[in-house]
This record gives sequence, C-alpha cells and structure tokens, in this order.
Amino acid sequence: MTVFMAFLSRWIQAFVALAAWINPWGWDYQAWAWSARTVQPELVIGVGIGLAVFFLWQVIGAIRGFGVRISFVTVLVLGTMFAVVHFYGLLGLDNPKHEQILWLISASAVIAFGRWSGYRRKRRLALMRARAEIEAEARLRHPDLEWSKPL
Repeated sequence: MTVFMAFLSRWIQAFVALAAWINPWGWDYQAWAWSARTVQPELVIGVGIGLAVFFLWQVIGAIRGFGVRISFVTVLVLGTMFAVVHFYGLLGLDNPKHEQILWLISASAVIAFGRWSGYRRKRRLALMRARAEIEAEARLRHPDLEWSKPL
C-alpha cells in the first residue's frame, strides 16, 4: 500500500465516522435516532454505542499517533486558523451547513493524519528492528570482521 493510499483510507474512515454521527445533509445518527426512538429504542442505543466506540477508536489512534502535546497544538492551530479566516471574512460561515462541512473535513483530516503518523512510526520501528536482526546475524556469522560501524 502506498503512503498516499494509507493516508487516504484513514481519512475516509475518519470522515465516515464523523459524518455518520452528524452531518448537514440529515442522513446521520442523530436524525435517525430521533425518528426511531419510540419504535426501536434498543437498536438506537446499540447503533449509538457502536458509533461511539468506532469514533473513540479513531480519536485514540490519532492521539497515539501524534502524541498528546502535538494533538493539543494541532487543535489549537486549526481553531486559530478558523477564527482568523472567519474574522477577516475570507470564508463566510453564515450558512451552518458550510460550517459543518468545513468542520467534518478538517476534523477527519486531523484524525487521519494522526492515525497515519502512528502507522508510519510502527513501520519505521519494524524496519529498524529487522535491520538490527540482520546486523546481529551478520556479526554472529562473521565475528572476525571489525564491527565498529553499523551496517
């Protein structure tokens, strides 16, 4: 899987998780739960718990990939950017649908980038571990060579 495809798949997952919870088009959990609350309350609760678990899995993966400090700084920077863009009138948020779409795209991008950086870190550590194993095996096979520098 290419690096871009790994990021894109994580972005799509994060966007679907957020858009399933709330979106401006009305095809979301909240609208469905409100209409089905009296007919199928068990199903509404079950789907809500499933969405919450999926969303938490996404967010925890992003925080683990970024780290808590970088996650906090990212949220602050994005919030400041939105405030500045709105203050200077570069993007009119008079329509709440536009605001929700912008929020969905940016929040899903942050979550996807965090999960992707965790994926990259795991891959890098796996490559470093494999390289160390190869070097250890080479040192065992050729103990007479000078091993002052790593391979």
